[in-house]
Amino acid sequence: LKLQFLYLIGSGRRTMASRRCLVWAAAAGGLSQCCVAPRAAEAGPYRARPREGVISVVHTAQWGDAAWAALRAGSLLWFQVLPFLWACVLHLVSARLVSRGALHDLALGFFSNSGPCFMKLGQWAASRRDIFSDEFCDLVGQLHSACPSHPWRDTRARLQEEYGNAFLGDVFDTVEEAPLHSGCIAQIHRATVKHDPRPMVIKVLHPNVEHWVRVDLRILSWGVKVLTSLLPGAEWLSLREAFEEFEAHMKLQVDLRLEAANLATFQKYFAGDADVTFPTPVLPLARPAAIVETYEAGTPVSDFLTQEKDETTRRSVAMQGCKAFFKMIFDDNFFHTDLHPGNILVQKTAEGTRLVIVDAGLVAKLDAADRKNFIELFAAVCAGDGRLAADLILKGAKRQECADPERFRQGMTRIIDKVSVNRKKAFKLSDVDIGEVLLDALSVARTNRVKLDPDFTNVVVSIVLLEGIGRGLYPDLNLFNVAIPFLLPMVKLSDVKQLAPVIMEQYF
Repeated sequence: LKLQFLYLIGSGRRTMASRRCLVWAAAAGGLSQCCVAPRAAEAGPYRARPREGVISVVHTAQWGDAAWAALRAGSLLWFQVLPFLWACVLHLVSARLVSRGALHDLALGFFSNSGPCFMKLGQWAASRRDIFSDEFCDLVGQLHSACPSHPWRDTRARLQEEYGNAFLGDVFDTVEEAPLHSGCIAQIHRATVKHDPRPMVIKVLHPNVEHWVRVDLRILSWGVKVLTSLLPGAEWLSLREAFEEFEAHMKLQVDLRLEAANLATFQKYFAGDADVTFPTPVLPLARPAAIVETYEAGTPVSDFLTQEKDETTRRSVAMQGCKAFFKMIFDDNFFHTDLHPGNILVQKTAEGTRLVIVDAGLVAKLDAADRKNFIELFAAVCAGDGRLAADLILKGAKRQECADPERFRQGMTRIIDKVSVNRKKAFKLSDVDIGEVLLDALSVARTNRVKLDPDFTNVVVSIVLLEGIGRGLYPDLNLFNVAIPFLLPMVKLSDVKQLAPVIMEQYF
């Protein structure tokens, strides 16, 4: 309790260093022996700024992942979760005891200090302005572009391991020591490659990140098991399957050669597109822990949201992003599943704007059966046919024990009718909370014992991320109007071709 209380009272009024001094002082000598110098006036409130070396940890291989996970879970619970709960209680008692800003600081501290998988969750939360306050999203949004970085010595060790001790001179002419950007898995350094005049960057894994991803995933798996066992009907939310999908993607992210291959695939699909581009990977230099790609200048959408005031430009960027996403879904069946605002850059050109999509480590595709079912389901939702949507979900479910299909159809019909009273205006982001709609659909599926496929959930999560960005850029954007031109050609060739004229009548 002493540790938690001291950690809490230092959260909003002291720097991270002084707060940790409080904690260790309490551990060593107790509450009465704590004496900490006040924070320097110029330091400002703690905002989880990147700190060099924060990810550099000693990996004791002989402990094993389970032991590390247990130790880490206990640490997170004691030093992060419980102080946050204490703070919430005190805030409810009086905002003078713990301010809302202090609560946000604690939440940001949890995401930024809890490992790569939790940082990914924080990045998702920062894009959901319809769920969380603008103040919270702005604060946690730092994770999009300012995750903790590691020191140059660790980067040099990685590059020596991948390219040899003489990587400077043999492979690269220059490599800047200061990172240009740091993410939750890796960080980027400006560089020049021998005999190649193009400006380049090197993406290098954080030290020991492979180990900490495994540890974080083990902790999350425990959490999923607890939720599944404690919450009634939780098994029908497909939490375990969704976690397994997330686990597979996170493990793939620590082999950067896959990201280089994904970038090459995206470049092939978007060749000649004037609105969207991707960095060009140098495939011969792709290694498990380091890849080289062209440097693309631009303003992250996370910054563009606050800097750009022209409504026409914001609408253009929102349209470009939505069209690119629906092209990935419907035309290419190869889509980026990590489209948070830090992974989309905006370039100003003579013709207007162009998007640069980076960090292609997380991608997904649907198999033939799931893709067919998703297209038909999307068409049914566009047409406002809740009964058909319910039947398609039942047909495509990997497992279902729905005792009353008619009740399930009625539930889906209510959800779709609620947002589609006037189809021509339906799904304007200013009027519809897509996240709430999807949660309602999940609730109906759970109560009727229908388990949704995790691949479908992947698409849903990507749409939710896209909604978060679109809501910030241009709230009057109608997502379905953007999607229809990509969807209609496929509907006309599907088993629900009868919906094509209905969709055309309602949206055109």
